[in-house]
Amino acid sequence: MPDLPLRWPHFRVSMAFLPCKAHPERMMTEYLPALIWSLSAFACLFIAKRRSLKTTAVRAILVVLLGPLAIPFVLAARPEMHG
Repeated sequence: MPDLPLRWPHFRVSMAFLPCKAHPERMMTEYLPALIWSLSAFACLFIAKRRSLKTTAVRAILVVLLGPLAIPFVLAARPEMHG
């Protein structure tokens, strides 16, 4: 890039950080574990609501820590008896 006088807004854009230079296979792979973790937390919440399970702090921590592995624990939990 030649050293020409800068016009307003007086900054240069580095071409190294533009998305067209990024590798397509690495664009979304960093977000996949977080997406899977979040979807499994919503699945656990949905299953717990359908089975009328009481949401406690211990169960919430288990879902956060175990992620997708918490779904079998939610399925194995006993529903609260009303009556």
